[in-house]
Amino acid sequence: PDLQTICYVNTTADVKAECDACCTSSNAVQIVESLDTEHVLFVPDENLARYVQTQTTKTILSWEGNCYVHHQITPEHILSVRDNLPHVKVLVHPECREDVIQLADAVLSTSAMVRYAKDSPADEFLIVTECGLSDRLLLEIPEKKFYKSCQLCHYMKMITLDGVRDSLRAQRYEITLDEDIRVAAERAIDRMLELSA
Repeated sequence: PDLQTICYVNTTADVKAECDACCTSSNAVQIVESLDTEHVLFVPDENLARYVQTQTTKTILSWEGNCYVHHQITPEHILSVRDNLPHVKVLVHPECREDVIQLADAVLSTSAMVRYAKDSPADEFLIVTECGLSDRLLLEIPEKKFYKSCQLCHYMKMITLDGVRDSLRAQRYEITLDEDIRVAAERAIDRMLELSA
């Protein structure tokens, strides 16, 4: 059939193994546009899929899943900040709900948010994504003000630089995959890299 399957890069190896390619929030539109199909099954984030659909003429079929961090942000959060800071630029991640995206000044991946904030003449930004990015922006661009929509990702916070270092030093927490799954998952990652080059 005229259908290819795309999965978000944070999915498990088992999911990747069943997909034609992976994507990130920053290259999702590019990957979809690069496919030689008119129909794309996009898993697992329905919000990112919905955003990609607004950027392409291809038909996106989405899975009913989401990033809980981005999905719990509501329009009321944005409107409350805008009431108090009418000149703030609202930068929203494409994994947010559609009603939140509609209130954004820009819809950007996290890396694109950093570039936007650096290049923008604006001085104040509401960063609508996981809290950690606002901390990075405060360090990289101290002359500008960044407000958080502060939603913490408990899963992201489980991974620390010290933990990764200690794991590598002690060579522990080995991940073992079935070879067929590893090869198929690697193929989806390689296809993403090829299509986004």
